Order: sequence, then C-alpha cells, then structure tokens
Amino acid sequence: MLITLLIYSVVIFSLAHYLTGLCVKFFPRIKLLDNPNERKKHKASTATSGGIVVAILLSLATIFYYFYINQEIKIIYLLAAIIILAVISTLDDIFHLQIIIRLPVQFLSSWLVIQSLSPIHVPQLDFIPSDMLNIIILVGMVYFINIYNFMDGIDGSASSVAIHIAVSFIIIVACFGSYEDNKFFIFLALTLSFACKGFLAHNWSPAKIFLGDVGSTVIGLVCGTLMLVLSKNGFLAAAIIIPGYYIADSTITLLKRIIRKERFWEPHTQHFFQVAARNLNCHAKVTKKIIKYNSVLLSLSILSVFLPRLSILLAIIVIYRILNKFVTKNND
Repeated sequence: MLITLLIYSVVIFSLAHYLTGLCVKFFPRIKLLDNPNERKKHKASTATSGGIVVAILLSLATIFYYFYINQEIKIIYLLAAIIILAVISTLDDIFHLQIIIRLPVQFLSSWLVIQSLSPIHVPQLDFIPSDMLNIIILVGMVYFINIYNFMDGIDGSASSVAIHIAVSFIIIVACFGSYEDNKFFIFLALTLSFACKGFLAHNWSPAKIFLGDVGSTVIGLVCGTLMLVLSKNGFLAAAIIIPGYYIADSTITLLKRIIRKERFWEPHTQHFFQVAARNLNCHAKVTKKIIKYNSVLLSLSILSVFLPRLSILLAIIVIYRILNKFVTKNND
C-alpha cells in the first residue's frame, strides 16, 4: 500500500509539473495573461489559469477512484462540484464574469459538496438544528472559496497553503481518525498536495505562471471540503486551526474595509501579507514566513485532538504574531 501511494504521488507530481510547464509556454500564445497594474505587483505579463492543471488532476483522480475503487454515488456529487466550479472560474479568467454570475455557481458547488457529505453531523455543534447547520456550512463554504481566491496574491502562497491543509488533514485523519471511513478524502488530499507541489515548481517567486481563479476557487472548494470532513470526524478545533491564518487575514481585512465603507468586494492590496510583500519587496520571504507559521499551526492542530481549547488559544496567539509581524516594516 505504501509503495503504491508513493508511486501515485510521484505520478501526480510529475504530471502537474509537466502540464504546468506546457501551460507556461502555451497560455501566452493565446493571450491568457495576468497583466501588471497598480494592484498587481508583478513587473511583467505572466501566464495565468495554471490552476486548471490542479483542477483537471483532482477531477481525474476522483473519476479513477469512483470507477476502480468505490462506486459510491456521493463521490459524483463532489466531482460535479469541482467540474462546475472549474468551468465557470475558467470562463471568469478569460471573460472576467460579474459576481452575479459567479456567486450562484459557487453556491451550487458548495451545495453539491454538502450532498456528498450528508448527513453532516459535527459532534461539537449538536446544539444547532441540522437544517440551520447546513445553511451555515453552505455560506461558510462559499465564503472560504472567496477568501482563498482573495488570498492568492503573492507567488507560491496559495499553493503552499493548500499543501499545508492537505498534509495536515492526512496526518490527523490517518493517525487519530478512521482511515477506512475517510479513504477517499485521504486520496483526494494526497492528490491535491502533490498536484500543488508540481505546480509550485513553476509558481515560486518569481512566478512563471499563476493559479488564476480556476485554481484558487477549486483549491478553496477542496480545502473547505477537507476541513468539513475533519469537523465531521470530531476534529472541529483542528479544522479551525489549520486554515486559521488565511481565515484571520482575510476576515480582519474584510471587516476593516466594511467599517471604512469601502467597496469590499473589489480587489485590493490591503491584506496583511500584501503589506509584508511591499515592505520586504520580496514574495518569497513572505511565503516562507507563512509556511513557517503554518507548520506551527499544524503542530497545534495535532495538539487540539487532546486539548482543543488550549490549542485554539495558542493558535490565536500564533496568528496574531504573524499578522503583527506582517504590518511591521522591520519584519525580518
């Protein structure tokens, strides 16, 4: 089994690396480019929508699992969610669709995820009626998809965070949960991790290609799904801690923009990591800091299996520290 998983991981990494390399060469020819402006700090036009490789590999892996391992109909719901979101996000990358078109599709994809996991029972949230819980999860999934999209702002960040979330999920479920009950999602997380590693080789600063909306939204959907599965398994604290930095940065920034009565739904450069990137004038340094602090959050998520309240408190301190360092000019 271990050798099979190792071979599979190498295959996914190699495919992601090779296919992303093809995108780097081909996408500029069809003008699929992200051009620099006052918000985007890269200096030259760069190929975008490379995340379609990750979306394709996730879809193919799900199809393979369904036909060759377990033909459970709920897997098809998740596959449909990934494909529908990938299609509309690709069109958004090309034609810059209005939010009134994108948002209903995000809700549809999130609803399909809920159907793939139903009935959803989170032990720590038994006091919430099931219908109300499903509504909260639906809105939360759409929110997570969008914050993941917004947080994809510097080279290597979104890919490395996806790897962190996927690896954290595998460790906690494999070590403390039920492997048999979560076999498909471990397989999905493994695919996400090595697909993003293959992509990251081209996306590390200075990036040759960006994820695009197709990459960030699909990754956000899958990462949100993995955190929802963690919650179903009784690891709610871990599901909060693991993506804690991304949630905190995006939510605090959003609230600040709402308080200032700004058009909070529009792109901007006010996230903590964007301030750090300007102060340091280096994407790689900021991404490395995010990776370092996420490794601490991984350790705390493991601790949360035994001491959930203490772990959340410590995670808040860690997240506060990184946010504070990011807005401090001398933050080396």
